[in-house]
Amino acid sequence: MIFKKKKRKQKKIYFYLGDNEVHSCLLVEIPIIESVIIEKSIEFFSDPDPCFIHRSAVVKRVVLETFWIDDNEIDGEWSDPVFIEKLKNRLSITEFDRVVIGN
Repeated sequence: MIFKKKKRKQKKIYFYLGDNEVHSCLLVEIPIIESVIIEKSIEFFSDPDPCFIHRSAVVKRVVLETFWIDDNEIDGEWSDPVFIEKLKNRLSITEFDRVVIGN
């Protein structure tokens, strides 16, 4: 019998301004600004012109470094003003005051 690997449902990230959702996307498609991607690509891979593989790895690592809660979960809600400001400096979306990650 052949066993299929169970696919994990991809996480989504939701950006809110007040009670209004202003943007949502898959977590792996989070709109990180290009300068951050290049900076982290140089830091992680010594690559100032990241290929798709390096770019994807940078996005995943930035997401994990930013939202990691424990060994298994990344779901949650963030509204701390200091954290939100730090996040705005990394993203092309700047009009939000709360972030929610879930399915």
